[in-house]
Amino acid sequence: MIIILIFLFSTLSTCNNVKSISSNASLEIDLINNDNAVLFDSGNGELIKDMAGSVSSSLGAIDYDNDGDLDLIEGADNYINILTNKQGEFIRQSFYMLPNKNGYGDDLDRVPFPVGDFNNDGKQDFLVGGVQGIIRLFINNNSQPDTPNFTNYTIAEFGQYVRGIAVADFNDDGWLDFAASYATSPIEYSTITLFYNQGDLTFSQDNIYRLDDNYIQDLATGDFDNDGDIDLIFTKSIYKIKCDSWPINIKGTYVFLENNGNNSFPSERVIATRGHDLPLYYGIVIHQLIQQPIKHILGINRFNPQMTTADFDNDGDLDFVVGDNSGKIELWLNDGQGNFESNGVINRYGHLSWGLTSGDFDSDGDIDLLVSALPRYSDFFEGQIWLKKNQLNP
Repeated sequence: MIIILIFLFSTLSTCNNVKSISSNASLEIDLINNDNAVLFDSGNGELIKDMAGSVSSSLGAIDYDNDGDLDLIEGADNYINILTNKQGEFIRQSFYMLPNKNGYGDDLDRVPFPVGDFNNDGKQDFLVGGVQGIIRLFINNNSQPDTPNFTNYTIAEFGQYVRGIAVADFNDDGWLDFAASYATSPIEYSTITLFYNQGDLTFSQDNIYRLDDNYIQDLATGDFDNDGDIDLIFTKSIYKIKCDSWPINIKGTYVFLENNGNNSFPSERVIATRGHDLPLYYGIVIHQLIQQPIKHILGINRFNPQMTTADFDNDGDLDFVVGDNSGKIELWLNDGQGNFESNGVINRYGHLSWGLTSGDFDSDGDIDLLVSALPRYSDFFEGQIWLKKNQLNP
């Protein structure tokens, strides 16, 4: 044991001396906010589906068969599945496997599935990105219950990491547009681009934001300040120290981009930053084997944030819920002018609460949550999907 400890403390890097890690916030443990019982049911919620063989799922809510209830799109590794809603039971069907690119498979573990009618035929279509940098549009071809039928089109191809996609009609022309984030390969910067629907399954592009030396993790659209145009929220992971090309002291940050009325976004405001690191750093091996599990126990590993947006409290404006590596899901309520206040951590799952989508899954008139996460820190490849019911209309 002594030999092992000596090896760990003296290992590997030019950063093997003890270092102090600064933080603007004090070390704290976020507790479950029981006041949220008026919004969501307690605990994990209702178990919808096991995901044996996958770390976590990306999720999207879609009525693909036009039967009046919400089905699911599920992304795991490089597979897309459709889960048909059968009176509250979701039946999984293998649907599509993304092809390899340059010998490497894609990864859909942290990729949203924004849904909308892109060709104005009354049927719900969806978009998907992935780590390979390709944006695909899946057009619904009169799908029937138990028989999803989509044709996919490649819309654009970038360097890597199309992890943020969100839909809206940015130019108010009656055709659904979308915004997407992607990164250069190797990473130099990330870009947010608006894709304007031309009405023939092609899209013109307008780059509206650049983030240097970092990835954008997720992206949301909506008129968050109720001024009549579409704003953006994006998430990212930030770090204070980078040792031997390994980022540490990683935190999750949520940023509001306000539309000035002509689809430019000069106003940037940080909504919040979540997460802390331990105050001392002993090198990469100690950090990975000892400090990371401690951070998880404390619930301060709040990076890789993923979002879903909806009017959860039914007050006429858009709120959002965020999940991250810690397994927590936190509710942020909008005051109607684009100012957000945390309503607390409404639940903590075991690990990696990356998959989030929202909709009225129990048809009671309020917006529920679906969450995919790991049940425990050590249970990799055993993800689960949970339904958290909104209690506004019990």
